[in-house]
Amino acid sequence: MVSRGFFAAAILLSLGRLPAATLKVHVKDAFNAAPVDATVIAVGRAPTVVSARTDPTGRATFELPSLEVISIAVRSNTHGMKCVAPDQTNLGDVTVNVEPSVRVYGVVRGSAGTPLQSATVKVVYAGQDDCRVRFDHGMGGERTDERGEFVLRGVEVGRELTIVFQHDRHRDHEVKKSEVLAGLGYPAGRKKELNVTLTPR
Repeated sequence: MVSRGFFAAAILLSLGRLPAATLKVHVKDAFNAAPVDATVIAVGRAPTVVSARTDPTGRATFELPSLEVISIAVRSNTHGMKCVAPDQTNLGDVTVNVEPSVRVYGVVRGSAGTPLQSATVKVVYAGQDDCRVRFDHGMGGERTDERGEFVLRGVEVGRELTIVFQHDRHRDHEVKKSEVLAGLGYPAGRKKELNVTLTPR
């Protein structure tokens, strides 16, 4: 959402009362340097934030009133989220390297081996100190089906994370990033089977 302050600045720019500053952002895969298309980029300083999507070359350009104290947040469905602090944006040309995300799937069972329906499976990420521009990038969680199966798409293993399993008649269970990556062969491996047994309360 664009604030009134940004619209006011845009009007002053059009009248020639403020110098325009161009910010170019290039988003690449951290492992093979390939451009990352359709990435959402949020730019600005709270509460004034504008956003755009990268083109097929992984690039987006912003015309801003100034580059002072400008932060960047990048979010892709195929790659993780990454933030860029103001001290890295003041040159007006920024390359952001993002790591591919992973699909995690599996079955949740009770101690007797019976599949658990309606268990909640969610990813909790550690905060990023550079994230001064924020937009909704969290995962609300998934519920297991009648077979106890779940699928988590877009798990950002480039960040510290914990996968939390919850069920109203069982104790919570947590899986750390190291267990998610174990045996995965990341970044070539992008799918992880994770089967969990919960203990009754």
